Amino acid sequence: MRLPRESAELVPSVAAVGRGAPFQDIVEMLRSPWRTRQVAAWFSVVRDEPEILPAVLGSLRTSFGSLTAPALAAAAVLLGGERAIPALLDYQAAETERNFAVSGAVSAALEYVGATSPRGAASDSARSEFRRHLDVANEIRNADTTVKAAARAVITRLPAPKDRPSFTLAAQTMSFLLLPNGGEHGVGCIITPVPDSPVVPSEDGIPVALDFWSTEALDQLPPGTAVTLKYGRYLGTGYITS
Repeated sequence: MRLPRESAELVPSVAAVGRGAPFQDIVEMLRSPWRTRQVAAWFSVVRDEPEILPAVLGSLRTSFGSLTAPALAAAAVLLGGERAIPALLDYQAAETERNFAVSGAVSAALEYVGATSPRGAASDSARSEFRRHLDVANEIRNADTTVKAAARAVITRLPAPKDRPSFTLAAQTMSFLLLPNGGEHGVGCIITPVPDSPVVPSEDGIPVALDFWSTEALDQLPPGTAVTLKYGRYLGTGYITS
């Protein structure tokens, strides 16, 4: 998963999903393989349950190396400050023991909270990497997830790949991503078929209502715009009707 900051429209989408997801689901995601664990790190920063910090620290300690450690370190520092230090040090010890790719961002995180890494001072690039992750974590935590704009579209579901089952998505699922055809960045949205019903596999030409967290989303999606629908993988194609 790219840093949400690379697409400003994705930040409120990540925040909205993180706030709406069952807490235990996020805890389980923090114990999952690397890609899901990284997403859970972003979700965790919008949660205020006392149990979220221990879950993040535990995930950091058992992280899979530089693929997940920077996001988890940022979440740990944002949520726990100095309380993250033991987990950051434990991670570095485990990283050496398991011969993982070195994450300089963890050394930078230790410096940020006033501690010293056994590896010495972090490099400038490591400090920049950690700061970038921490900035994203703060943007997600402070994101305004009030729906501000709406549109209508017609979406046609793509066939499921042979190695993956087709599935039904509940109405008002929040983490859909619309990519304007030819565009580099997607727009996060809530999608609801009209009339209100689940998004059913293999059903062509479904009229849908789209809700966005930013009025700027509509600037990218004027009527007639061809779009691709994504939810983890590419699910459909369509066009904006109004």
